[in-house]
Amino acid sequence: PAGWTCSAVGSFRPRPCRAAAYSTDGAVLAVAYAAAVVLWSAQSLTRLAVLTHAAESDSIERLHFLPNCASLVAASADTLSVWDLTTSSVRYSLNARARGLAVHPVRAEFALEVAGADAASHVLVCSDQSPVPKTMWQLPAGRSAASSAAAPVSLVYSWHAAAGGKAKAFLLVAANGFGLQRVPDTSAAAGGAGA
Repeated sequence: PAGWTCSAVGSFRPRPCRAAAYSTDGAVLAVAYAAAVVLWSAQSLTRLAVLTHAAESDSIERLHFLPNCASLVAASADTLSVWDLTTSSVRYSLNARARGLAVHPVRAEFALEVAGADAASHVLVCSDQSPVPKTMWQLPAGRSAASSAAAPVSLVYSWHAAAGGKAKAFLLVAANGFGLQRVPDTSAAAGGAGA
């Protein structure tokens, strides 16, 4: 018969699933059950690991595998953690309310939107290795998405192929009253192939 069929069902304790993501090669499925992340074999649904950390007490709402590395980003309401999947340990955690989150298509980095101490919204670009932002960009004055819960920020990487086989990713930010704007790339790798 045409259509989808269920071939397996997985669960973890009596907790609801809040987020899920496939690894870039499709071999691993990460599923967030409250504050725990369970890694499953995508082929057999065999449980590979259960990731928990004291910094994560709220339910994880977003999961993203980073490309070309063994890292997973998990975000709850007030914490963002980067997991090293080779050791099943947290590489670092940020106490940040990440409203927007996007993963670079080829680099092991991600962008997140947070409210700064000055109540303005900032877009941070971080790598999987360090919590120190590689780039920080403030939304223009009066356009802060953090000032209104009804005005979420959307972050997306736009991938552009170029002549000569080179390609470039641009980070785009969309916010209510702000429109769509490209974030300037000030990283050292800007302008090169796969940047």
